[in-house]
Parts: sequence; C-alpha cells; structure tokens
Amino acid sequence: MKIGIINGKICTPSGVRYNSILIIEDGRIKSIQKFHKGAKILADKIIDVGDNYILPGFFDTHCHGAGLCETAYGKYDYKQNRFCATDKNYESGIPEILRKHSLHGTTSMLLSICATSDENINRFMKYGGFYVKNKPENSAKFLGLDIEGIFLKNPAYAGAQRPEFFKKPDIKYFDKLMKLSNNTIKKVLVVPEWGEHGCRLIKYITKNGIIAGVGHSGATY
Repeated sequence: MKIGIINGKICTPSGVRYNSILIIEDGRIKSIQKFHKGAKILADKIIDVGDNYILPGFFDTHCHGAGLCETAYGKYDYKQNRFCATDKNYESGIPEILRKHSLHGTTSMLLSICATSDENINRFMKYGGFYVKNKPENSAKFLGLDIEGIFLKNPAYAGAQRPEFFKKPDIKYFDKLMKLSNNTIKKVLVVPEWGEHGCRLIKYITKNGIIAGVGHSGATY
C-alpha cells in the first residue's frame, strides 16, 4: 500500500522540507517529492496533516513512568495520597505508561527501574517482562527493561535514587532478575566504583548482548 502525506513540515537530517509530499510504501518511507496544490498524487491513500510537523517516531531508552504510574512504586492513589505498589497496580500500570507515551510521539521504548525494594523490583521484572512478550494494544512498542538504580554505590551521585536499596553487583542476582523478566532486560547501569564486582558484571552482561549503562558515577572517561 502506498500512502502520501501532504501539507506537513517534513523534518529531515538536512533540514525542514516545505511544499513536499512524503511517500510511504509498504510501511517504509520511500521518498520526499516536491508538491503543489492540485498536483496528481499516485497513492492509495492521502493524509493531510494540516501544517503540522512530520518526523520519525521517538525511541525512549530511559523512562520511569507516565499517567500517575511509576515503575518503582506502582500507581498513585488519590484517596491515600501516595503511590501503591501492588501486583494489580503493576499489571494495569505498565500498559498505561506505554499508552500515555504513544500519545506524544514515542513509538518504541524501554522502561527503567530505580533503586527500590526487592518486592517492587520483582513486580517490575514480572509484569514488565510479560508486557514485552505480550504487547498492549494502542501503545508504544515495548522493547525491553532497563535497570538503572540497583547497582549504584556512592550516595553523592544518587540523584533521586535511594541509597538504602543499592546492591553490590552480582551475576547470580542479575540472572535471577533476567529469569523473572522472561529474558527481556536490555540495559543495565553498573557503576565502576564497585571495582572488580562491577567489572565482572559489566563483562558478563555485555558478553550476553546487554548494553552497559552509564551514569550516577564519579568515574572519569
């Protein structure tokens, strides 16, 4: 199927294109052509975007929540005036996060977990992994899980993370989380301040095709 998108400001690597038509064929961008009013368009479907910007969907590699849902603490309860971390809230909250972000141009994403209790980490792994494998409808594509805060060390670089929940990097513990997530962890932040413990886990995850995240560290390049 060939689709023509007209009357938009098309964002490209070389600048914004005006008075042009974007041709999409079989789900892929085929070309950008000059367009003027009244010109014949050879397409099966025409979409008029009314002078809005046209740009690729966003890929969010690091995100903790949306729509009053948070990956480490569950869903916000107005009556109790706090976040409530229950299995039910994680089960309904993760799809809500994905749907909310899809409304603002994010078409694919990872979800991140910060330093929190073992119970909440396990809930995130369980329900996050489930929804990576069983995509919610009308939402951004859920590509995997991101561990941010668990393997931090120095409270001076904690930011919004809670140091009482920091853990020493451990391959067995990581394997447990990977199993809970149904093998859907894609990125893990391990600070080098842990020395050999950190280096072992970094080597282990990268050997298995997982990205080693960077941040919350005083290490030099």
